[in-house]
Amino acid sequence: MCTISIEELLEESKEIVNSNILNEKLENLFSRACPAPVVFKEKFHEILVLLESLRKAKSLKTIISKLYELSESIKALADKDFDLITEEDYESLLSISDELELWGDVYTSRAKIDKALTEKSSLATLRQWSEWIELFVEAINRDENKLPLGNWPNLEKLAQAIVEITFITNRKETKKNHYKRILNTSAKLILSKIESSKQIESWPLEVGKKSYQELLRESQKRIHMLDDLDPKTNEEAKEQSDTLEYLKKHLECR
Repeated sequence: MCTISIEELLEESKEIVNSNILNEKLENLFSRACPAPVVFKEKFHEILVLLESLRKAKSLKTIISKLYELSESIKALADKDFDLITEEDYESLLSISDELELWGDVYTSRAKIDKALTEKSSLATLRQWSEWIELFVEAINRDENKLPLGNWPNLEKLAQAIVEITFITNRKETKKNHYKRILNTSAKLILSKIESSKQIESWPLEVGKKSYQELLRESQKRIHMLDDLDPKTNEEAKEQSDTLEYLKKHLECR
């Protein structure tokens, strides 16, 4: 019987909050908002420091706390200093605040899950997992129809396991089947999202096809995919290691 443990759920979905993307959004907004009073700049940098602390957080409790704290800090900055920035930047700050609050809700719902998911899970367990996955799908759908590259393998594995576990053999409408359908449909949406993201990211690294900056960023991202390879022999392991080292040095020289 297939089982998804609490540990697997935590491990396979813990890095989906891409603080790099949020950091880039905030820094771009900050550069547009300049010149601004020193007090605004100081508050903004405090938010970036808080975002960095979220990146380094390990425990679920700390992550939840940092997400809600960040959301409130950004909203407070927007509401208090709205006269110092454009309406577009004000709306952007509120959007980022809402996104962080939603992720806080995702992690809060995940913290409530206290049992593994199996084909014979109780109604209470199915409800807990359903509440989590619905919020999870809502959150990943907000991020410009694209998932962070490094999260695909673990998230794909998790979604495929959920689809397998929640396959309904008895079509009778029961409360358990109701939540199984939510889980199954949501997991399939996640797989579809991953596939769409792969297609977006799969453009070839060819000079002239994209700008130099885009090629460099994409090359840097794809380096990390080498870490996911599973060499079968010592020769393959050495080749992988040598390739990764060469690419890192080459990109640093640029």
